[in-house]
Amino acid sequence: MVTVAENLAADPSPTRKIPPLVVIFVPNGGGDGPGSERGLEYDTNSDRYSRFINMEVLPAVQADAGIKAAFPNFKLTTNPDGRGAYGCSSGSPAAFGLGWYADFHRLVTYSGTFVDLQKADAATEAAAPNGAWDYAAMITAAPVKPLRVFLEAAQMDNGSTETAASHLNWLIANQNMAAALKMKGYHYRFVYAQGAGHCDDKVQRQTLPDTMAWVWRGYQAN
Repeated sequence: MVTVAENLAADPSPTRKIPPLVVIFVPNGGGDGPGSERGLEYDTNSDRYSRFINMEVLPAVQADAGIKAAFPNFKLTTNPDGRGAYGCSSGSPAAFGLGWYADFHRLVTYSGTFVDLQKADAATEAAAPNGAWDYAAMITAAPVKPLRVFLEAAQMDNGSTETAASHLNWLIANQNMAAALKMKGYHYRFVYAQGAGHCDDKVQRQTLPDTMAWVWRGYQAN
């Protein structure tokens, strides 16, 4: 991600420009599947992760003594249009949740786990009984939000032999997301990667520079 940002920043083409970025990486708690710390952090369809980012992570970065010493004028934007999130696999519903439940307008997801992988608690399950699979239905039912969304899913992604009824087919889940975004008139882009697998590095290397240029299109820094 950092290399892509640096390369695009030096690209002379006016159509391949991105603004100066502060890239913040947040390690997950580890583990996979329902009940894991990673699942609770990333796959839960609720505002849990967005509250963690806005109330703990961003204030900690802003207050970091080392950053302040190295960059005395360091400041994170509070403009939602200048905030973006990136995720692959389970990081994708975490990233999308930052747009859906919080104030991040530019979202990039690869092989998004928009499936029924995690139910957090009774309140969350009542609102989203099928976990992140329910995001597509939530998009169609809600007023349009000011989001710009990139989605990628692969021909041989996780659960590719599962039916839609299982709610555990990554490709179908992402196709549902793309269809919902299209129906509501969102600015979105969906890439179907033929012959590729889950979070395929080759796909990301081929598409991420153009994806970053597209997702930041139209942004004007204050």
